[in-house]
Amino acid sequence: MLSCREVTERASDFLDRRLGFAGRLQMRLHLMICRACRAYLDQVRATIALLRTSRPAAAVPAAEAAVLEALAERGGEEPGR
Repeated sequence: MLSCREVTERASDFLDRRLGFAGRLQMRLHLMICRACRAYLDQVRATIALLRTSRPAAAVPAAEAAVLEALAERGGEEPGR
């Protein structure tokens, strides 16, 4: 039987269907008896769904300039150049 910690470590693989038959079975058995892990998995599913529907925020020009300046001061190069 998987522990709750093992379930949380494997949650992404389970949801992305990257576990083999035995791994899926172990997850399902644990989820049948553990309400907390079912709730955790529901939260992960909701987060994934939200991220799929959201748009990335546009960079604030002043913040972008500050990051590029800091990189230049440290000897780094601007991304993409």
